[in-house]
Amino acid sequence: MSLLLPHAACAAPKEKPKDPLEVFRRIGKQEAYHNDRMQALLDVPEGYQRVAPKRNPDIRYQFAIRHLKARFEVRIHFMPAAKEPESPSEAWGDMLRGAMGSHGPMRYLPFPADAVKKEFGADWGYVSTPFELTGEHPFNAGYKLGQITVLHRRGVGKMARIVLTDGIEGFKYDRPIFYSARFDGADPPKPGLR
Repeated sequence: MSLLLPHAACAAPKEKPKDPLEVFRRIGKQEAYHNDRMQALLDVPEGYQRVAPKRNPDIRYQFAIRHLKARFEVRIHFMPAAKEPESPSEAWGDMLRGAMGSHGPMRYLPFPADAVKKEFGADWGYVSTPFELTGEHPFNAGYKLGQITVLHRRGVGKMARIVLTDGIEGFKYDRPIFYSARFDGADPPKPGLR
């Protein structure tokens, strides 16, 4: 009696295919990544590092960068195209903010159409004013302030850029990386020129 199993039974288990929203390929020698499914380019500038997303029940995000010294983090959340509004809608930003446990005062500031196309490669987008966070919420990781930028490209989907920091002065760390997440074809201003 042979104890050898057929070849198929001995084969290593197949790995679960990766979600295309979580596949990033490195571009060139710089610290830059591309997500083909979302046609998105993500830079990690000097003074920042890419960190692994943490799983949480409320907001799934696919990419994150953190300042090396300050408590400042940017998380990127993708939502592929589905039945979505072709015109600007604040509903997605409201849903994200609510999932973060924030309900304080805040408003959205839309980007001019020509600027959002040129600088982010998007068809429309907006940025929120900073808002307070509840520190006990799992997504917030103890951060005290948040800000959401939503960018939409027709036929591709939406990208949310979620900034987390401890105080209003923390937003100074956002200036050099404001355009670090954008769609293909964008031509953002150089740092320090906006």
